[in-house]
Parts: sequence; C-alpha cells; structure tokens
Amino acid sequence: MKYEEQRDGIMVQICNEDGKFVKFFKSLVRKRNLVETTHDKIDSLSGNKLITEAQLDEQTLVFHLYICDGKIARLLYSATRIDEVVAKSVVGRTNRFLRYEDIRYFKEHGYETYDLAGYAKDMQDSKLQRINAFKESFGGKVIEEYNYYSSLYRVALKFTNME
Repeated sequence: MKYEEQRDGIMVQICNEDGKFVKFFKSLVRKRNLVETTHDKIDSLSGNKLITEAQLDEQTLVFHLYICDGKIARLLYSATRIDEVVAKSVVGRTNRFLRYEDIRYFKEHGYETYDLAGYAKDMQDSKLQRINAFKESFGGKVIEEYNYYSSLYRVALKFTNME
C-alpha cells in the first residue's frame, strides 16, 4: 500500500507503528488535557485502523489515526506537535496537508464516507468555531449521529477498566 506525498518539505505517509503513535500522543496528554490512550487500545483496532503521519525535516508534526471498515474512514485521533521550535502556522499547514492527502487516499481506495469526527453544533466557543470552520473548509456535509451504549455494555466497561 503506497501512500507517500511531499510538498514544501512536508512528507506524509502511512505509519501504522502503534508504539510511535502512542508515544507521540502521550507527550500531548498533559499539554492538551486529553484522555490518554494505550498501546493495547490501539492494538485492539488491529486490521481496522490506519495511522498516517506528516513529517517536516524528519520530525513528526502530525499523526491521524482512523478506524476504517472499507467504506467509512472515521478519524479517531488527530495529534499535532506543540512546542516552541516549530511555528504553530507550520504545524497547522502540515495538518491541513495531511488531512487533504488522507481524503485523497480514502477516495482513491473506494471509501464512501470520510468522517472528521465531531462537530460543535451551535457552540459559542471561538476555538470550537475555528475547528468547525477548518472541517467545513474541506466541503462535505454535517451528519448528525448518536453513540449509544447499553447498560450491560457500560457495566462490562467498568469491570474491564476500559472506560
């Protein structure tokens, strides 16, 4: 499976190295107040995941992790580097380029739906509005969906410490 593009020194590629992704994501957990993920959780997605990566000067700036079923690609995690070394605007352009190339990849491989994972409907928070605008800039349409977990499933999660 070939997926490798380069523009303005930014290299995007399929990574699928769980350990590399988890290490990068863990470095952002405290800085961004995120819920930590584990190697086991990522590994449990086995054949239903795709990890893409964008690098600049051989340094990873962005990771995207998707859950895929052959028809739908749903973004589960988007992790972007935060530090003083790389300008925020460079990281933003890198993220946009990776997102664009991911969309092209899924389209070329026959996927029918590319889900950007979440939309902050009717929110006044300016940060969330900017995220919405970023997602809207790729076109497409907003589809309202609901997540439902049965009571039995929630109990099982408590006992297996997966929640």
